[in-house]
Amino acid sequence: MIRLVVPRSLRYRDVALRTVAGACRIVRPRRATDPRPADLEFDDQVVTSVGEAFTNLVQHGDPGAATEDQVEIEIETQADRLTVRLLDHGKPFDPTTIAPPDLTRLPESGMGVHIMRSWMDDVSYLSGTPGAPGAAGTNVLSLTKRLGEFSRSDQGDRTTLSIAGTLDATTAPNIRRTIEAIVAERRASVVLELSRLNHVDSSGVGVIVSLYKRCNEYGGTVRVEGLKDQPLAIFKLLRLDRVFGLS
Repeated sequence: MIRLVVPRSLRYRDVALRTVAGACRIVRPRRATDPRPADLEFDDQVVTSVGEAFTNLVQHGDPGAATEDQVEIEIETQADRLTVRLLDHGKPFDPTTIAPPDLTRLPESGMGVHIMRSWMDDVSYLSGTPGAPGAAGTNVLSLTKRLGEFSRSDQGDRTTLSIAGTLDATTAPNIRRTIEAIVAERRASVVLELSRLNHVDSSGVGVIVSLYKRCNEYGGTVRVEGLKDQPLAIFKLLRLDRVFGLS
C-alpha cells in the first residue's frame, strides 16, 4: 500500500498525480523495450481520472468545515488492477450521484465525473460516516482500473490484436476502445492472436463475437490464431470453432 498526504489544494495536485503515475508502472508488466500503446493508455486514463477526482474534492469540499484540511491518498497495487482512494474530512461530494452530461448540448461542467466513470472500471463513494474506512467522518472516493494484457499493431490493411492472460468480465471492457477504433477505421483484415490467452468467459467471447460481426458488416474479415486449452474448449462448446474455422 502506498500512502501520501497532501494539503487540500490544487497546488499539490501534480505531486499526487506523479505518485499515481509511478504506481501505474508498478502494476503493468515491465518490458525491455518502450511501453506498448495499451500501457500508456492505462497510465493516462488512471492519472487523468484521479486528477479529475482530486480537483472535484478541492472545489466541492468545504475547507472551512473540515476537521483536517488535507487529502490522504491510498494506492493499492494488485497483479491485475490498481485502486486509488482519496480520503478527506470536508463536506461530502458524491460524484456517483451526478447524472451523465448531455454531450450534444456542449456542457461546461460535469465532464470530470463523466471522464472518471468512462475510464475507470469501478467508482464508489462513502460519505463521512463512522462506517467509512479510516477515522469517523472520513469521505472515501475509490477508483479502480483493471489491467488488460493486449496490444494492437497495423501493417498495411492488416491489424493484429494480441490478447494474453485473462479475457473476462473484468478485463473485456478495457479492450472495447481498441475494438471501437478498429471498426471506425474499417480495417480490412483483423487477426486475433490468442496464443497467450489462458482463460476466457462469456463476456470475453462476446467482445470477440462483436468484433467479428461488426467487421463483417462493412466487408472486413476477422481471423483467430493460436487458440488453445480452456479458450479453445469454450469456443468449441459455443460452436464458434466452426465460425472461425478452428481445428
